[in-house]
Amino acid sequence: MSLQTKPLYDPAALTVVIIDAQDPIRKAIRRILSQMGFVNILEFFDGADAFKTLNKGDIPVDLIITDLYMRKISGFQVLKKVRSKSYGGDIPIVVVTGE
Repeated sequence: MSLQTKPLYDPAALTVVIIDAQDPIRKAIRRILSQMGFVNILEFFDGADAFKTLNKGDIPVDLIITDLYMRKISGFQVLKKVRSKSYGGDIPIVVVTGE
């Protein structure tokens, strides 16, 4: 007898932000997320571009995946900025890096 469990979340209803300066890495992460059922995926070249959108506050973000080392705003600064915003205290953040 096999047990089928229902997912605890609906990936199609969540919004994921990917921040990485390397195009192949962003595309690979997007491809994996898409295969998992995520459809609302926003990609940004660096933290500065991401915050132009995030600071508007009109897009609810459920997960942020960021690189650590980028040109304008690093992943460390992304963490600090997100945690300092009223909308960002409980957003899960996954840090990826080639370092």
